[in-house]
Amino acid sequence: MLKNYKWCRKLNGGEWHLITIKSAPGFGEIWINRKPSQLETAIESEYYLECDRLSVLSDGYHTFDELYEHRCLLFIALANASPMMHPWKSKAHNDGFGYEGWFIAGMTLPTGPITYHLPDRYWDLLRVPSLSKAPKWDGHTSQDVIERLRGSIEETIIKRLANAGDRK
Repeated sequence: MLKNYKWCRKLNGGEWHLITIKSAPGFGEIWINRKPSQLETAIESEYYLECDRLSVLSDGYHTFDELYEHRCLLFIALANASPMMHPWKSKAHNDGFGYEGWFIAGMTLPTGPITYHLPDRYWDLLRVPSLSKAPKWDGHTSQDVIERLRGSIEETIIKRLANAGDRK
């Protein structure tokens, strides 16, 4: 069942933006519309709420902040436990550019490299080699990372099942 949630948010310039989330099991997308005429629809919606920070928006179980924290810590746990995937961290991208307060980290899965930007507060938790510059980015998208993670998990399961069958 598809549910639509709409709310308005006042941004730095004081301009109101309409944000609509369509959600269903296994599906979630956000559209930001800047058309003031569409605000009337949001205000009339039974799901209307005013939110100053998108990060505090919740699905009823977790806020965006909590989900981001989970993602960071799960990646750190995977990287720390997987030296064979050559995990690394760096304050600078391959071109030497970095973001204040953030670092980049990655690893090479059997299905290809994955990378994440992480807040500096996680630097010491990630016990992997530190590089002066990150390896060259292969252009992967968030969807590529999902597919590479899923593919690596499936590949690992298949190998374990095959090895277990060989031992019988």
